[in-house]
Amino acid sequence: MRHVPSTTLWPCCESRLRGAAAADAPPPGLTSALLPAVCAGLLAAPLPDSDARLARTLEDALYLSAACRLTGEPLAAAVRLLLEYPERHAALLDLLWKGVMHSVVEVRETTAQLAGMLVPEVPETVLTSRVLPALVTLASDPQQLVRRAVVPALGLVLETQPGREPSEKARLQVTALCQDAALAGPLAAALGRAAAAGRHTEFCLSRLAELAARRAPADAPTLLDAYTALACGHVAGEAVSRDVLPALRCLLDTFVSVGSPQADVVAALIRDFDQRVAAPTPDVPAPPQPLTAAAAAAAAVPAVQQGMVEVRSRVTKMLSSTAIQSKSSQLTGLFRKK
Repeated sequence: MRHVPSTTLWPCCESRLRGAAAADAPPPGLTSALLPAVCAGLLAAPLPDSDARLARTLEDALYLSAACRLTGEPLAAAVRLLLEYPERHAALLDLLWKGVMHSVVEVRETTAQLAGMLVPEVPETVLTSRVLPALVTLASDPQQLVRRAVVPALGLVLETQPGREPSEKARLQVTALCQDAALAGPLAAALGRAAAAGRHTEFCLSRLAELAARRAPADAPTLLDAYTALACGHVAGEAVSRDVLPALRCLLDTFVSVGSPQADVVAALIRDFDQRVAAPTPDVPAPPQPLTAAAAAAAAVPAVQQGMVEVRSRVTKMLSSTAIQSKSSQLTGLFRKK
C-alpha cells in the first residue's frame, strides 16, 4: 500500500468495504482481507480528509465484524496497527463509545471485544477515564450476549493492570457478574488466568470457589482448566485450605455425578494440594536486627564486667600457685638476719 498512489488502490478497497457493509450478507473473507489493507492505506498515503475517512472506515469495520460474526482478528489487526500511532488513539476511543451506545446488540458485543484489545495497550490514565467506563456500561447491559463478551476484558484488567483504581472497578464488575450463573464459564477462564499470573489471587480464588460450589456440569471443564493452571504456580497454604480444596471437592462431586473420567484428574489435584498443605514449612531464621547505640552500650557492660572477673581470677591463681610461694620464701630468707 505504501508504493501505490493514494488515489488508486486504497479508495478502491474502501469502496468495496463500504459496499460490503451495505450488503445483507457480506462475505467474511472479503471483509477480513480488506480491513487491515484499508487502514494501512490510510496511514501510509494520507489525504486531506483521511481522519474523517478513517473514522468512517473503523465504523464500517465494527459493523461488519458484528454482522459477519467475525472472530475479531481482522478488527484486532487494524487496532494493533493504529495503536502504533498515538495520534490515532483518539479515533479508536471515539469508535469504542460509538459502539457502546449502539442500538444493535451484536455491535455492542463486538465493542466489548474492542475494549479488551485496548486494555493492555493504553496508558492507565486513558484506561481509567475512557475504557473502564465503557466496560462498566457494557457489564450492565441488559443483553446477556454483551455481558458475556465483556468478561474477558475485565479479566485482562485484573491480569495486566497493577493500578488500584482499575483493579477495584474490575473487581466490582466481576463480583456483580458472578451472580449470573450463565456467565460462570467465561468468568472461570478469566479468573483462572489472573490467578495463575499472580494477580489478585485471593479475590480470584474466592470467586472461583463460589462458581465451583454451584456444581454446574457445563462449567466444570473450564473450572478444571483454571485449577490445573493454578497447580503450576504458588498458592499460599491458607488460601489452599480455605478456597482451593473445598472448590476442588465440589468439582470432584460434579464430575462423579455425571460419570466423567476427569474426576481422576480432580482427585490428583486434590492430593497434590493436600500435600502442599501438609508439608512442613522450613523455619527460616530471622535476619539479625541492627542494635541501636543505647542497646549496644547496654549489651557491652556485662561483657566488660565478665572480662574483669576473668582477669582477676587468673591473677589470683597465679599468686596462689606453689611456684610463686616458694620463690617468695627464698627472697624473704636473703634479708633475714643470721
